[in-house]
Parts: sequence; structure tokens; C-alpha cells
Amino acid sequence: MPQALKLSYDSPAAAWHEGLPLGNGRVGAMLVGNRIELNEDGFWSGDGNKGVPDGVEGIAAEAAELVRRGEFFAADQLLTRLQGPSTQAYQPAGAFTAVHSDDAGPEHRELDLRDGVATTVRGRVRQEVFASVAYGVIAIRWSAAEPFDLALDFAWPHEGGATSADYDELSVTGHAPSTIHKGGGIDYASVEGVRRLGLNAQLRCDGELTPATAGHRFTGCREVEVYLALHSDFDGAAALERAQGDARRAAATGWQALLDDHLAAHRDVMDRVALELGSAPAAEGSTAERLRRRASGESDEGLAVLAFQFGRYLLAASSRPGTQAANLQGIWNDQVTPPWNCDYTTNINVEMNYWPAETCGLPEFHEPLFDLVDGLAVTGAETARRMYDAGGWCCHHNTDYWRLTTPVDGRACWQAWPMGGLWLSMHIAEHWRFGRDEEFLADRLPAVLGAARFAYDRLSEGSDGTLVTNPASSPENEFVTPQGNSAIDESTGMDAALVRELFAFVVEAADVVAETLHGEDLQLVKRIQEALPRLAGPKIGADGRLLEWADEREESEPHHRHVSHLYGVFPGDSFADSPELLDAARKSLEARGDAGTGWSLAWKTALWARLGDGDRAHKLLGEFLTPVGFRGAGAEYADGGVYTSLLCAHPPFQIDGNFGTTAAIAEMLVQSHRTVDGVPVLQLLPALPSAWPDGEVRGLRARGGVTVERLVWRGGEVRELALVSRVDTAVRVLGQEVALAAGVPWTHGIRSGAE
Repeated sequence: MPQALKLSYDSPAAAWHEGLPLGNGRVGAMLVGNRIELNEDGFWSGDGNKGVPDGVEGIAAEAAELVRRGEFFAADQLLTRLQGPSTQAYQPAGAFTAVHSDDAGPEHRELDLRDGVATTVRGRVRQEVFASVAYGVIAIRWSAAEPFDLALDFAWPHEGGATSADYDELSVTGHAPSTIHKGGGIDYASVEGVRRLGLNAQLRCDGELTPATAGHRFTGCREVEVYLALHSDFDGAAALERAQGDARRAAATGWQALLDDHLAAHRDVMDRVALELGSAPAAEGSTAERLRRRASGESDEGLAVLAFQFGRYLLAASSRPGTQAANLQGIWNDQVTPPWNCDYTTNINVEMNYWPAETCGLPEFHEPLFDLVDGLAVTGAETARRMYDAGGWCCHHNTDYWRLTTPVDGRACWQAWPMGGLWLSMHIAEHWRFGRDEEFLADRLPAVLGAARFAYDRLSEGSDGTLVTNPASSPENEFVTPQGNSAIDESTGMDAALVRELFAFVVEAADVVAETLHGEDLQLVKRIQEALPRLAGPKIGADGRLLEWADEREESEPHHRHVSHLYGVFPGDSFADSPELLDAARKSLEARGDAGTGWSLAWKTALWARLGDGDRAHKLLGEFLTPVGFRGAGAEYADGGVYTSLLCAHPPFQIDGNFGTTAAIAEMLVQSHRTVDGVPVLQLLPALPSAWPDGEVRGLRARGGVTVERLVWRGGEVRELALVSRVDTAVRVLGQEVALAAGVPWTHGIRSGAE
């Protein structure tokens, strides 16, 4: 990574979402001015009470009958009776405020993505912060050539809580709210079954250290170090004990050894993939200035590289093996009642969080999503049985730490979509296809089969004789009827694509791990094979666009932010070999328009990349990199883009667009979703924009277990290529079929002796 990958600013963060994020997958810190805002991934409101509401049996079947009679609005209204409680909320874990004797001095702050270290210089005092994975702590150091004083105070954001300040140690215990009610009501009345937090900070300095009411005072120091650990648990004492153990172990190790360990581990992750675009010198100025200049028309392709690597950085910071999955804001949140409860939204957002995991060299960081799927497979079984009279499991459009699977309260266009399990299961398919790990496939296949069993049991014969998922919806969109807008039809483009692609994966997986399947699982695979040719397929309307619903319907919002009916283009692949469907998808995308929320822009960028239009993808990338407030209030989706921190703006902050943009850039350079006779096709520079005539990428991964070790292009043409596979395989690349032996590099166009 030869380019300096740093977010850089010459003024304090004006708001929380303009801060610098750090994380080790479980613990997050947002650096905002002189505050260090904290989170721990298991600290959520609620007590786990998530049962299926009473009286839901038969409602979906009754709605299906209404749809058959053409009573779409009535079906929409009926399905609102399935609604249960909303998700619970991801919680803040408090904040440290550090005020030192040079606080009034000029400020420069930066986040080094390769090192995973945030540095703030204010006056003479330098602050360095990083999140250690190995030691489980946030490590902080203030230093200066001359002595300084520092006041360190902790603020707990919840009712109750106990703070204890000893000589060189600060401990905090407290609990989350028992309930966050719809509309923002906060209930601390009960502590039964709620999550508790334990926080411990070990303090070291070379001057005087004195405990204060909620913190400590450091006097005459040249160095101050804080080793901060947090744990959540149902047992507060156990959480604090674990936090103390982590913090004390880190303090005993010492700053330099801890930093050296962190740098080696973090660089190993970030160095897996490198991207260079052109040979222009790095742009000058702060990140905020560069964003404004780019939005005004100045070229700065270094920002595309920065956005690409920032997404990789954020995934490594918010999702590690053994942690919770990254939520709507990753692992960062400063509010007790955050937007959308900072939950997991399964109709695009949590899936988008993990789009770059496979292509961009972060496969092990995909694991928390698979653990989420396993949890939902347990809680979603009763939901499937009672709401849909179906086997297997299902999940609707929101879930949380407690693995809620029932529809939340709201309109049918949001909540009447039980297909989240299918989409989530396709991430297991992608991990298998990229890694070719048969042990993984066998281990995770039961959850996939459960989602497929639910989908199979939901199928019924539609008006044209095909098998459909009546009642069906297309996430968050509606069509016009004489009685009012409806979200419910007998089938939708997205449902059809999800069912077809999941069933195809089940057949693929069953062939690979056949010896692990028995009894009912074998029967399910056979039934799926028989159903596949009867499934409803994509339809094209009179105007040449893909239909979002079962028939031509008048759209209530033609420029809707979701593009769910294009799933088969990206992230799916079922349209890949049909020029007719791809052309219809292109027309649909044109009609939907370029404007959108931050995550919507990222999805459209990836779609244009899959459609092979690099310049259009680049234009959408530019829309994403437009800072909030630049477009003006009158524009459609005026503030969709990024904050000056490069964090995605829905608005407000949602992290999904950061991950989606990283994945989209990878799709512009390398694609591997097509196969010919079962052999993956490796497409090089399939959507290269004219703005990137020269460049190099190293480390992108492709399906079939292949890594693109090096891809160099000049004038838009491939000059050098190096591939390596983790398994014996074959790929089609550069017009030929190439046999790859596991671990043996294959090169094209590289001079003898060249790297």
C-alpha cells in the first residue's frame, strides 16, 4: 500500500459522525473533539422477550386468497396484523472526556487506515489511539516534550451505574434499558434478563496521578497512558472481572509492545489488498477539502482509493470472528435511542455490510454474519410455523441482538417481507464459492436448508401456473391501486430471484457434501430439484423494463431508493447469461434514476459495474463521494453521500454504503460471477471507467478459490496478471481456460524476474 491512506483534518469534528472510528470487532471508539465515545457489541437494550404474537395463524393464507381475487390493498392491510414489537436498540457504553493544558491550541487529526492508529495533535500535546484485537483494549497515549496537565472524566449515559476511581484505575458497572419503546421511550424499570456492562481503565503516567469524582487528574506529565477494556454480560460482576483482566494484561505489556503487536496484525489485514489508480501525485489538503473540490469538478481519484480502503478498514474494525455482526452503524453509536435502533435490517443493509468480505480479502470477518444466521434459524422456526404454516425458518426485515424474526410494527411494505433468511443464506453460498472449504459448507448447510425448506413450503401455483411466494412484497416499495397503495402481490422480482438462486445453491451444495445429507434433507433437495423449472421467473414489461411485481403495476414512487427487483444482476447472478434480462435491468436502472441515499448510491454503483458500464459506475461513485450539504436542499435525496469523515450518509449515518462502495469498486476491476460449463469466468477490468486508464490492484479474490495476486493495466488494457488458487481448479481468463494447481502462481505478461 504505497499511497498514504489517511483521513486528515485541520479542525475538530463538528459532530459525532465526523469523528474518527476505531474498533477491534467487539469494542468501538469514536474520537470526537476531546471525547472518546465507547461501544461494546453485545450491549443492547431488551431482555430477550421476542415471542410470536398471538392470533397470527392463518393471516398469510387469507392474504394470499385476497391477492388471488385481485384485492391487493385489502391483502396489504390484513398483513399488518402480523406485526409484533420493534427491535431493541444497540447502546452507547459511555464516553471519556480528556482536557489537557494545551486544549486551546490548533488541532490536526488523522486516521491512518493501514496502521489503524488515530492521532490528534492539539498544541504541544499528541494523542494516539488504537484498538488492539489481541489484548481486547482501546489503548490511548498523550505525550509532549514538556510537562502538561490532563483531566480525564467518564460519563455514563444510562440511569444508575456505579463508578469507582482508585489510584491508577477506573471501574464502571451499569446496565442497559430493559426496553426501548417505539417513539423513543426508555424504560429502566426492570433489570431482569438485561445486558450489563463492565468497564475498566488502567492508568499510567510519569507525573502525578490523583483520583477525582468520575475520573482522574494528571499533573506534570510528559506521558499519560490509558488501557481501556469493556465487556457485556448478563452478570455485571463477571463483565467487570473480564474487563479488569484485559486492561491489566495490556498495561503490564506496555505501550510499545502493544503498539508493535497491533501494527503487525493490522497491516497484515490491510496489506492483503492494494489499489493504485493512475500516477498523479497525491492531492493536497484535508479530506474535507478534497471532498468539496471533487464535488466541484476537480479530479481526485485518490479519494476513490481512500473510500475503497476505508470500507475494508471499517469491516475489520466492526466484525471479527467471535463478535456480533456489524449493525447499521457498524459498532459505533452515541445515542440511547439511535436511528432505526441501530439494528440489523435484512432487506439490504446488513447484507451490504458484508459485500466486500469475499472479494476484498476479508473472508474470516464474514463469520459473525454466519453466526447471526445460525441464531435466526433457531428463533425463526416458530415464526415460520405459526405465521406461514411452513417448516424451516424465516426472518422479516429487522432483527437485533436477541434474534427477533417476527414483523415489526409499521407499514406492510416494510414488515410483510419474510425473505431475509434467503438473502442471508446466499452469503454462505458466496463464502463457499470464494473459498471452496467443504468443511465450512457442511457445517453451515443446515441453516441454508432451513431457509430453503421455508421457501419451498411457501410456494403455491400462481395465475400463470408457475410457483410463486404469494403473498409477496418488494422491500419498502408500493404500487398504486384504486383503494390505495399496496405492497402485496402474488410474486415479486426479488422473491423470484432469491428463491431461484437459493434453490440452485442447495442443489450445488448437496452435490458437494452429499455424504452429510440424509432423510428429510435428501427429500428436500429432491423436491427443490423438481420445483426449480416451475419457479416464477423474471418478467419484462411493455416498456422493456424488468417488472418489480407480478404484472405491470403503476409505481407509487418511480425513483424509489430500493432496487430490489435487480437482485439477479447484483449481488445475485441469475441474470448473468441473459442479454435480454440485463438490457431490461439497464432500462429499469435508468428509470429509477441516479439520486439516492448513501447505501442506494453504492448499490447502483455495483449494478452499473455488473452491467459493464464503468463510466456510469464512476459517476455514481462521485455521487456517493459528495459531502452532505453540497447539493442544496432542493435536490432529490439531497444529503445522500458522505460526511467529511467519509462515513456514509443515508442520512443520518449508516455504515452500509461504505461497505457497498468498496464492493462496487472491486466489481469495476474484477468479476467472477459467471460460469461456463461449471468453470468460473474471471472478467478483468469489466467496468473500467475512462478516468482510470492506468492502475494496479493486488489481492482481490475471485470465485473458485482464486486470488488475483496482481493485475496491472495501462491504457485500459491488461499488461500483467498473476493468479494463485487455494485449491486445484480451473478458470476461464483472457480468452482461455487455465488449470490452476493449489498454491502455484500462474502469470501472464510478467517479464522474467519481475515481481
